[in-house]
Amino acid sequence: MTDQITNVLVLGATGKQGSCVCDALLAEKKFAVYGMTRSATSSGAKKLEGKGAHVVEGDMASQESIESAIKSTQSKYLYILTLVGTKESEIKAGKAAIDAAVACSIEFVVFTSVADADVCYDNVTHFKSKLEIENYLKTTTLNYSILRPVAFLDNFDDPVNYNPLTRGCVKSMWHGDVKVKMVSCRDTGKAAAQMFLHPEEYKGKTITCVSCDVTGEEVASALSTVSSEPCKYSMAMPFWVTRILFPDVARMVTYLEEKGYSCTDQDIAEFKKIVPDAQDPEAFFIMKGRWSNGEAFGSVPVASSSKSCSVM
Repeated sequence: MTDQITNVLVLGATGKQGSCVCDALLAEKKFAVYGMTRSATSSGAKKLEGKGAHVVEGDMASQESIESAIKSTQSKYLYILTLVGTKESEIKAGKAAIDAAVACSIEFVVFTSVADADVCYDNVTHFKSKLEIENYLKTTTLNYSILRPVAFLDNFDDPVNYNPLTRGCVKSMWHGDVKVKMVSCRDTGKAAAQMFLHPEEYKGKTITCVSCDVTGEEVASALSTVSSEPCKYSMAMPFWVTRILFPDVARMVTYLEEKGYSCTDQDIAEFKKIVPDAQDPEAFFIMKGRWSNGEAFGSVPVASSSKSCSVM
């Protein structure tokens, strides 16, 4: 008997999290993966198609657009990821996706929220927006799971947000001696795939996605080991600059430094039951294998390469 293939529509499929969900679903070979993105001609969309997914162009903030995508792809499962904007716009987009799922009688939804959405400081708006979406999802008749990832290891190499991984250096927003719980986008994607593989087991459950608890200095040590090059940790920018340019990020950093994510070592152990090979920083950097400029770890730097890791 041939295993049935289930159609899944993935919102935000060309972003870091969405693309990892697509990768994990495709690896299982039990799903036809449809990735919804704003532009079907983007490099991310072409890359997605090259992996075997189908690209659907649409507006992820529009209920009508999402409904159209669900119907045209005959999707039975839906992965919801909301793009960070204003609190109001993110809530509107999340509710639009949920309403589309209800209207199309979607059989199972996975929504990626954020760890501590319910207990973090009230002024961290990009956490509280996701909590409101969670609560709205719970009022429906949909079958669902909620994933709550902690900080992403992937943010250590994030050139789009002005934080490329450069030789001898790794940066983030908090001080180097502060322990922060982390997970990779790859592992959050794998967790989403497990939800879709076993909807009856995970129906109604909220899963904290967390694989390690590390300081920036420990991350730098892991990068030094993997790259065979001495690396230092520094803050990506002075905190007063973060407060001015990215006030909600600054409020999140204040929460992480003062309180920290509330999950525990037990939560790490529970997550590793779902994703047994969940990555720590060393495994994450082994997977990456190269600096942001494309040069492999351990290679001789080209003349234009530079070491710059100013400590704030």
